[in-house]
Amino acid sequence: MPPREVIKAAPETPLHEVATMLEEHAIKRVPIVSRDGDLVGIVSRANLIQVIASARPKLEMTLPDAAIRQKLLDEMKRQPWAHRYNLSVTVAGGVVDLWGYAQSDDERRAIRVAAEAVPGVVLVNDHLADSPVFAY
Repeated sequence: MPPREVIKAAPETPLHEVATMLEEHAIKRVPIVSRDGDLVGIVSRANLIQVIASARPKLEMTLPDAAIRQKLLDEMKRQPWAHRYNLSVTVAGGVVDLWGYAQSDDERRAIRVAAEAVPGVVLVNDHLADSPVFAY
C-alpha cells in the first residue's frame, strides 16, 4: 500500500479552506506547516467548532425587509409612549426609513433605538418631523 499524501496548510490559509480540506479528505486534523516545512500547529475539527461557537453572537441571522418592518411595528404597538398612528416605516436592504411625526425628542430617540435593535437593520434614517401644531 503506497503512503498517503499528508494534507497540510500554510499558516495564512483561511479557516474556511481548512474546513473544506477536512471535509473533502475525511480527516480530523490538518497540520499547519511553515514555508520551511516546520510544523507550527494543528487545526482540528474541534478547533473549528470552538471558532464558530465563540463567534456565535456575531453571527446574527438577518430578517427579510418585510419581517424587519413588522417586528418594529409590533414593538411600537407594545410601547405606551409610541404614537404609532403618526409613524410610517419603510425598509429596503436592511435600511429603515422612519417617516411621520414624533411627539417629542424623547419619542424620536426611542423610536430610533427600537429600530436599531431589530436584527438585520443596518442603518436607520430618521425623517421624522416634529408633531404639527394645529390652529383652529
